[in-house]
Amino acid sequence: MNSPSHIVMREYEKIFHFELTFALCILLTNSLIAQDAVKNVSHSNQQWIQYYNRLKLAEKITLLSDGSVRWKYSFMNLSQFLVRTGCSYSFHKGKSVSAGIASTLSYNENRPSRSEFRIWQEISSQGEVKRFNISARLRLEEQFFKKIIENKFCGNSFNYYRIRFRLYATIPLNHDIVTAKTISINAGNEIFINFGKEIVYNMFDNNRILGGISYQINKSWSLNLNYVYQYTQKNLPNVYEQSNILWLSFTNIVLRSKAKK
Repeated sequence: MNSPSHIVMREYEKIFHFELTFALCILLTNSLIAQDAVKNVSHSNQQWIQYYNRLKLAEKITLLSDGSVRWKYSFMNLSQFLVRTGCSYSFHKGKSVSAGIASTLSYNENRPSRSEFRIWQEISSQGEVKRFNISARLRLEEQFFKKIIENKFCGNSFNYYRIRFRLYATIPLNHDIVTAKTISINAGNEIFINFGKEIVYNMFDNNRILGGISYQINKSWSLNLNYVYQYTQKNLPNVYEQSNILWLSFTNIVLRSKAKK
């Protein structure tokens, strides 16, 4: 049996590893951004509404799907539609691997400008340290783009790979754990790195820092409202975009009878 002191030491080691990983992520982001001394930075505000669905097919298998609509400039300009689906397999407590596909349609001045087909694979880990619910996710994406000119799709080429690494923490406020009618605060950071022969200027793609509040309505439904600070590098020399994003998301977890058992 582990002594209380050993348990406390393990908890502190978890916290230390989390803080170290987070610090390295921030340092990497800053070093990539700081490569160019002179920057042309544009500014925007964005609004995202997103729906996530988690269908438990079995104890270890979950069908994932989500959809999103995004705007710019206080809902004045349509920015993007996104749909995504995949399947997740839980191979250990709190650890899973997933894979799937996604499709996006991007807009420029309210006109379709580009479509994307995306293949993705990821590994994720989730655990609790005291009242903190901490998750880490590493995702690899393969992206295929088509330009849209005069409402016609032009070309179909594999553009590049992208790696995404995210750390996310949730802290319940009015309960010890996240259960029905729990209010929590959220904080996280996600960095996007591009690689491949097509990448010239934007190996660093973007970084998202977010914070907000969530409400667990019941066992199935939850609501999240987050502010996201996003810093993006365009595929041009020294051209960046800084975005302030308001992100509203809904999550629904559906349990089938076999999964419940």
